[in-house]
Parts: sequence; structure tokens; C-alpha cells
Amino acid sequence: MTFLNGFTIDQIDFARMQKVVRPLTPCGQRAFRARLPFISGQEAEWRADRADVEQLSETLGCMDENGKSFREHLVSTLSLLPDLYDVLQLLEKHEQLLVEHLASLKRFAYFAKTIEDQIERSNLVFPWWQSKARLVLNCFAKDSSSSSPDFSLAESGSPQLQEAYIMHNQIKQRRAELERELTKQVSRDYRVAVRRDQTLILPLDHMEPIEQAKKDSRLQMRMQTAFEIIFEPVWPMEHAQLSASEVVMRERVAKLEQESLALIMQQLAPINVHIQDMNEQVAHLDELLARVVLAHDRGYVWSELAHLGVTLTGGYPPAHGEFTPIDIALHTSVTMITGPNMGGKSVALKTLLLVIACHQYGYPVPAKAFTAPLVQHIRYVGGDGQSVQSGLSSFGAEIVAIQEALTLPQSMLCFDEIGRSTNPIEGSALLEAICSEIQRDDQRMAVVATHFLLTPNEDTIYYRMAGFRQDALQDSTKDIDIAERLRALQAAMDYRIVPQASGEVPQEGLAIAAWLGLSDEMIQHARRIAKAKVQV
Repeated sequence: MTFLNGFTIDQIDFARMQKVVRPLTPCGQRAFRARLPFISGQEAEWRADRADVEQLSETLGCMDENGKSFREHLVSTLSLLPDLYDVLQLLEKHEQLLVEHLASLKRFAYFAKTIEDQIERSNLVFPWWQSKARLVLNCFAKDSSSSSPDFSLAESGSPQLQEAYIMHNQIKQRRAELERELTKQVSRDYRVAVRRDQTLILPLDHMEPIEQAKKDSRLQMRMQTAFEIIFEPVWPMEHAQLSASEVVMRERVAKLEQESLALIMQQLAPINVHIQDMNEQVAHLDELLARVVLAHDRGYVWSELAHLGVTLTGGYPPAHGEFTPIDIALHTSVTMITGPNMGGKSVALKTLLLVIACHQYGYPVPAKAFTAPLVQHIRYVGGDGQSVQSGLSSFGAEIVAIQEALTLPQSMLCFDEIGRSTNPIEGSALLEAICSEIQRDDQRMAVVATHFLLTPNEDTIYYRMAGFRQDALQDSTKDIDIAERLRALQAAMDYRIVPQASGEVPQEGLAIAAWLGLSDEMIQHARRIAKAKVQV
């Protein structure tokens, strides 16, 4: 079973939270996407990750002698790293790397070593970070090659290849000199610039230069059009010899390049696992930095690990501009929250689950403080889970979700207004049965939001949404339109979660209906009916 199912992810808006964690490198982004939550039984791993977070957080703002922070150094270095995905795939298959692959590998290793130096200077100690970049750089033969991130076979290849490069360049340079000398002379003699394609074009009405060019041993006619004659150079014998030598040297260079590439591959083969480790270490650091930067830039806090119970102080949903901070403590297996519609129950519950999910993924949390144990599963059951595809009604889909949630050990479950799509008597009975089932298993916790009046239970903690302040809605303002009434009602809502002694449901629905304009006669009639039902 998954830690979070798709419906829960959607309801608590966890995907939005993940989007604000932004690693800088492709390998860091892949590591972030592959990140799994810490679950119960992995407390030691959670604490080790938190130790890394605390180290990096303390070092992030440290300045060097030039007034540049460790964060600035690290961010600028990470941004220079290429993607090694293709290189790692080829190495895993034992296939030949091309020059561009080796260039990426050397550049990555060079800047990974720069990061190693930054870590050492900052006295950071990560148990998972070990010097791998130096091993990779050593495979690029020349000592001087480690002083630059750039790669060329001219530096890293065999001595024979380096000699062949020199001879090839000398031949090309001498051939280019001959061509420049000849074209310069021709341009000067005919007062017409030789084109880049090394042709001389003379208009047909330039009779004298044309006759001169036809007799010139340095030129030969390529073609004639209706308007002009095109001449091309006749190169000296040395030019032909140089061109032939260049072809030979080009073939020799290509052969020696392949041999040098094969030699470098032989040197890389024994350290393939270290190249993978180097990539994973950089990815881990980048992903760690992204989480620390999120906490720093958005003012989120780091949660604490508890053995039992959940305590949230000042929690808030990141997607909302303003929201009353959420304070709640879950000490038993079932915690119940009551309150009116529009009272903020659903937002509070979804925020609580979002914070728990962040806590277990090792993310900072949008709150003032948060402590919780690790669980194995988180589920949100509520809303409208109707499935047109499978033919389930809202109630049917809800029952399927409840059934799945109750099979999960060591889980944190949220039931939001379940049973509201069936009749109230059966809905409240179903909810009481679910709560009793959860209370028989001390490895699960549940938080329940409901309108139903349930039988009091001493093992259940009760909260309610403070609701709306009726004194804020004055009768003198009843003449305002419906839009203004809704705004006034929203402003009168108190979204604090407050403890109460029992699961008594607030009687605020009729007051809200009255404020929104339902007739006094109908409201009074409804109140008489409600009173009679309570007396029965």
C-alpha cells in the first residue's frame, strides 16, 4: 500500500507543495522526484536526514572573506553542472563514450570537486559525501587538465595523438597561407575582391580584365553566364601536396582519437561505480539544499519527531493568502471536530494532513511548530469521491475508501463529513462504528469532522470550530444585498479550533440561514421542529 494515494494527494494539495521544492540540477530534480517518505521504523534515517538539514541550515548564510555566502557559492557551482544521465546509461551498458560525453563527465567532476572544496572549507561533515570527483579527474591524463573544466583529446589523448594534432594543424596553416597569398595577389591585380568561395567574378563588359584573366596562369575559368565570367584559382603544386597530406593526417588523427577514447574508457571502467556515486552525492546535496532554501525563504519550520501524539501550532495552508493559524493536539486514537459549514473544518483537516506528509518527507512545514511520530500511511476520506467510470455513487465511493483506509496499519486517517450522502441516522451510526473500530487498534490515529450528534465517548478528544460571531451580524444591516451578506458572514467567522467537553454539535445552521435571507416564518418553523426532535 502507498503512503499517500492519489485522492489524498489531490485533497491536501501535496503536489503544489512539492512544486515549490526546486533542485537546481537535473540529477537533483530526479532525486527529488524519486524521494520516498520516512515511515514508522525509519526513525534513525529521519534523524540522520534532519542532522544534515541542521548542518546545512547553519552554514547557508556563512560569509567568506569576499562577502559571498556559502549559499551563493553552492548555488552558482551547482548551476554549472551538466546532466550525466546519458553518460551513466552508456557506462552501465559498457558502450563507448563520445567526445561530448567525456566533456560532460569532466565538467561535472571538475565542479563536483569544487563543491567538495566548498564543503571542506565550511567544515560540513555529511556521512554520505565522499571524495569521488578526484578519482574521475585522474582519468583525464594530463595534470594540467584538472585545472580547467574543459575537455579536449588534444590534452587528454596519447602523445601520438598530440603529435598528429600538431602536424595536422601545421599542414592546414601552410595550405591556408598559400591560399591567402594567391587570393591577395589576384584581388590586388584585378581590383576585385576574391569571394569567400575563392572565386573571382568579372562582368562581361570588363573586356580588358577578362582577357587578362584568361591568359593568367594563376586563374582558370569555371563558368560563364549571360552577365559575367567566374574564375577560380590554379593552386601551385605545393598546395596539392599539402591537401593530400592533410587527408592522410585527418585519417591518422581520427584513428588515434578512437584509440585515445578507448584508452580513457579503459581508465574509467574500474571506477564506473564511483562515477555513479559522485552523481548521486551531488543529487542528494542539491535536493537537500532545495529543502533548506524553502524553509529559509518561506519561513517554514522544521518538525520534530515524537513517540506518541501529534501537536500542530500555528499551522496554515500555503495556498491561502490569509488563514487563522491552526492549533490542535491529537493524543488519542480518535479526535473529533464539529462546526458549521463554512467554519473551516475541511481546510483545517487538510492542512493537518499536509503538514504530516511534509514531516515524513523531510520537508519544512508551514507552521510555527509541529511534532509527530512517523506513520506508514496517510489517508483522507471525504469530499465527493463519486466515480462515473466505475459506476459508484458518492456514498458507494466513500465506503470503498473507508474500507481501504481501515486495512492500513500504523496510519493517520482523516474522515471529513463521511455519511453525509446517506440518511443522518445511518450516517451517524456508521461513523460511531468506524470510530470504535479505530479505538480498538492503538497503532492508528484518526481525526474526524462531522455534523452528526454522536454518543459521547471518554476515549475521544473533542474540538469544535469556534464558528461565527452572531453579535457581528447586526439586524440593521439586513437590507444589504446577498453578496454583501456573504462577505459579512465570512468576516464574522472565527476559524479557531477550540476544545470542548463532548461531541455536541453547534446549532448555528439556522442562524446562518436567517442571516442569508430565509424568511422568519420558515426559520421559526424549523426551530420548532428541531426542538421537538431533540426532546424525542
